[in-house]
Amino acid sequence: HRLLGAGMNDVRRLLKSAGKDVVKYYKQTTVDRRGDGAQNKLIVDWSHGGHSMGGYAALQLGGEILQMHELPSVTLRDGSVSQVGTQIIAWAAGNIVQSVPNLRTNELGTREKKTPLRVLILLASNDNIAKFASNSQRLELISKLPQRTTTLNTIAGGN
Repeated sequence: HRLLGAGMNDVRRLLKSAGKDVVKYYKQTTVDRRGDGAQNKLIVDWSHGGHSMGGYAALQLGGEILQMHELPSVTLRDGSVSQVGTQIIAWAAGNIVQSVPNLRTNELGTREKKTPLRVLILLASNDNIAKFASNSQRLELISKLPQRTTTLNTIAGGN
């Protein structure tokens, strides 16, 4: 994300704006199940991802989150929290391996409670741009991703 012109302040600004909309919608469309009229505080957990360069930005944001050792979040006026989640989705991205940070060091959270990053990379078998030049390039990408929480799929016939 930073290499594409965005920084963590931009991420927080988006978390705040989108989080306010989700909380407002949720509170307008749900029934107060407790019956006491109290406003529920929500935690809005966002997956992040993108296509092509947006996919690389999402992977880079994952690397920055690991360096911070916490999920970027903002507290909204009503006490609800809007935060970046641990799920990353990248499609038509990943074959430029040098642009992918090392996400294998999956140390997000405290020693007692670690939250692993979960990564889904989708490629298409007929895509002539986002494809691996060799199996060793594919293995190099896999070596940078969380071992037990990564899925790398190629969609047969996709373009």
